[in-house]
Amino acid sequence: MDAINTRADCAVADGPGDVVSIQEIVLRNRHSLESIEETRGNTATHPPNYFINGQQRQSTANSANLNYPPTLRLRSLQPDQPRTLPNGASTSCSAAVKSVACRIKYLSKISLLKRNPSGVIDGADPYSNIRDACAGRKVKRSSYTCSQGKAPGGTTCLDLKVLQYIYYLGTTSRYRVQVNAIAGACHSRRSKHYAGKAVDLQLFGSKATRRAQEKAFRAACSKRGGWSHGGTHVHCQIV
Repeated sequence: MDAINTRADCAVADGPGDVVSIQEIVLRNRHSLESIEETRGNTATHPPNYFINGQQRQSTANSANLNYPPTLRLRSLQPDQPRTLPNGASTSCSAAVKSVACRIKYLSKISLLKRNPSGVIDGADPYSNIRDACAGRKVKRSSYTCSQGKAPGGTTCLDLKVLQYIYYLGTTSRYRVQVNAIAGACHSRRSKHYAGKAVDLQLFGSKATRRAQEKAFRAACSKRGGWSHGGTHVHCQIV
């Protein structure tokens, strides 16, 4: 076999009976590399870091030279991100609402009805409302008809100020605190209950005791910028 000269302008053996210059070999290698890079740029596989079912995976592909269109990038919904519906509407409520709802749920001084005052069981009762809010979710509204109109159904977030009012009564009042309705039950068409901004509280005892309880509950509502009325129960709305 012929000896290979190390000078760049000399010829080298390319195969039996062939002689090729070093410049030509370099040029061939350059074209081969460019062809490989072009092929990689047109390859569409998983990017190196992607998520499947919330688990991070490592791709075996070398992504250094891969350009992925945005539609091929897979993302995992992080636990601390609000969950949203396709139309962009959120399915969760604020962390503050969740926190106060949980305090109410576990406060023994506060009684939460597990059915609507009408007797209808639809998952929109006070206990279910507080339970769902404590879980960080929107709460159900009733959808049945009564003499005042028809409840709209659907869901809503409970208002933080109303929850703080309920919790305040449960921790400071000497009277029994029973929640009859928050976002559920059937009320007038424009009732603030349906926006999670009102609460109905039961009155107990003799006429004199009920009168004193009503006065105390309504005063606490007014102190928080709310409006209220009395009767068989105290209605407080804070907007």
